[in-house]
Amino acid sequence: TTEAKKHIGKTVITGLKADGGGKYSGGKITDPAKNKTYRMTASLEGNTLKVKGYIGPIGRSQEWKKK
Repeated sequence: TTEAKKHIGKTVITGLKADGGGKYSGGKITDPAKNKTYRMTASLEGNTLKVKGYIGPIGRSQEWKKK
């Protein structure tokens, strides 16, 4: 979509550190549509990156799959 295309090339995830076993922590994730940044963790399982962003103690999860 036109909306999505204007975000191509923007950095979305920064600062993740590998904890081992496919787990990552200490990162930040930016919602390019809202230009807001949140704390995040992630885990990699095969071709799926499970991402969790936090505002205080509340988290929201997404799964991103590589094609």
